[in-house]
Amino acid sequence: MANLRSASIKVNVTPEVYARLKQLADRQGQVPSVLAAVAVGQYVSAHSAPIEMQEKMLGQVMEMVERLPQQLLDLEDRRAPLLEVPAKVRRR
Repeated sequence: MANLRSASIKVNVTPEVYARLKQLADRQGQVPSVLAAVAVGQYVSAHSAPIEMQEKMLGQVMEMVERLPQQLLDLEDRRAPLLEVPAKVRRR
């Protein structure tokens, strides 16, 4: 299924930039608006990926932090018997 472009934006560029964009588009057999749409899509993808990765990593850190109190309690429960002094070693 082809990507359908249904949203539009208007971007003002200098005449020099438009001339260069038109030249590039002509070389690729495209109109400038298609080339600009591809460029905007690439920009958005490239700049969204790091933000999405940061959000994912933050979520993982938060999950670890939420589990930490229970993990510390579990650790303390396992250490408690080790800290008790056996009855035969105790002084009377």
